[in-house]
Order: sequence, then structure tokens, then C-alpha cells
Amino acid sequence: NGYPRIQEKVRLRFESMISHNFLLSCSTKEHLHSTFLHLNKRVKFKSNFELAVDTLNLFEKQLSEDFDKLFPQMIEFVNDKCQAINISRL
Repeated sequence: NGYPRIQEKVRLRFESMISHNFLLSCSTKEHLHSTFLHLNKRVKFKSNFELAVDTLNLFEKQLSEDFDKLFPQMIEFVNDKCQAINISRL
């Protein structure tokens, strides 16, 4: 078990998501829409998940611009943290 701190139910779900390439299955808007419809059936509250792809379409340009700014910063942050961890283990 590579995830000792995760509850069994969550761990099983996580492992299933990995084995079924969940993130790749969300690589198209059609698959995202299907995923959101599935989630909508599982939640016990009014989620409006069925509107998620429409909202994504509406804000796609801004989200893409924001992501393009954020992603390089995320990479730098992770690289800095990994370097700090590697240095501390020496």
C-alpha cells in the first residue's frame, strides 16, 4: 500500500482512477461532460455539474491565459521543493 494515510475507501477509489487513466478520460469536453453528469448523480446536493462544460466554454480563453501564467510558476515551485528535499537528505 503506497498510500498509508488515506482511508481505505478513498485509497481504492484513487487506485481505480489511476488504473483507468481517469485524467486522460477527462481530456475532451465530451468526456468531461459525461464525468460531470456521473458526479451529479452521486452528490446529495444541487451541484449544477451539468452546466460545468458550458461554464468552461464561456470562460475558456481566460482560464487558458491564467493557466499559462500559473503553470510555469507551479513547475518552479515543485522543482524548488524537490531540490530542497534532495539537499536535506544529503
